Order: sequence, then C-alpha cells, then structure tokens
Amino acid sequence: MRIHTILVMAALCLGLGRAAAAQQAGATSRAVADLSGGYAWLHEQPPADAESNTHPTGWLASGAFRLAGAMMVVGEVGGNYRTNVADESARLHTFLGGVRFGIGLWEHAAAFVQGLGGMERFTEPGLTQSGFAVQFGGGVDLKLKGPLGARTQIDYRIADQDGYTFKETRVSFGAVWWLGR
Repeated sequence: MRIHTILVMAALCLGLGRAAAAQQAGATSRAVADLSGGYAWLHEQPPADAESNTHPTGWLASGAFRLAGAMMVVGEVGGNYRTNVADESARLHTFLGGVRFGIGLWEHAAAFVQGLGGMERFTEPGLTQSGFAVQFGGGVDLKLKGPLGARTQIDYRIADQDGYTFKETRVSFGAVWWLGR
C-alpha cells in the first residue's frame, strides 16, 4: 500500500472534518452516540491483472460516541461474502476504528465523512490473508421516528494483505439508533 495515498486521503478527511466542526460550532448535535447496522455490497479490485470480484452479500455494524462538536470516535465491523469460481465460499471481514465528522445537519437529515483504519481478513478454503486496511467514506442519516433512522453510506477501502494491495468500494444501507438525543 502506498503511504502517500493514505496520507492524502487522511488529510482530506481531516480537512473536511475541521471545516465541518467550524461550520457546526454551536449547532445542536443529533446524539451523544449511535448504533447502526445493515446490508453491505462490496466491489473489490485485486492487484495486477487479477479479475475484479463482487461480494453481493454482506453486513456491517458500527457504534460511535461524540467526542466534541461534530467529531465522533467510531468502531466498525463488517463481513462480505461471495462464491468463488470453484463454488466455494469466500469471506472478507473487517475490524476498523477511527473518526467521523458531521458535515451537515438539517431537521430530518445529517451528513458525515469518516476515516477508519484497522484489519481486513480474507478466507476461502486453502487460503487465509490478513493485513492493514484504511477506509474513507461518508453517508447520510435520515430521521424516521423518535431515535430511529435510516443510514446510507459509501466507502473506499485500501487493504494490504500479505504484500498485495486491494482497492474496494462498498455501498451500504441500514438502520441507525441515536442515543442520548
């Protein structure tokens, strides 16, 4: 994985977060914390000339706690699955943590960007790879009723597994439960 790619993406995320924090200074926050979960679809571009893969089945779960203003600390786990050419189950799991910044707050919606880092693990019969991953993305939360809402999110992940770099795009949607509103 190229370190300059990680640094540029991290700087962009932090820059957007600082601008968001300045914009939302004094604004009423949506919640002290949130829990979310839902469906996740992932497209993976392996290194070199290998064929890209789509993982059509997946899930994610996350929890976030507000640190200050528009900034939250986030933990996320997820899994994506596909059947390989030998009709075997291929599994991709992530364990990530990082920061989220609110970049827009309206009456019935809130937008965010986030930067996460951690571990990604890929397994299929006869093969297990794991390594460091960074993920940058954003999404929109829509208020439904009371503390419940809907979340849609898109993320871009770069993972280094055993010396090979994988680039992954993930789209997800699901529910969010706000705590301490």
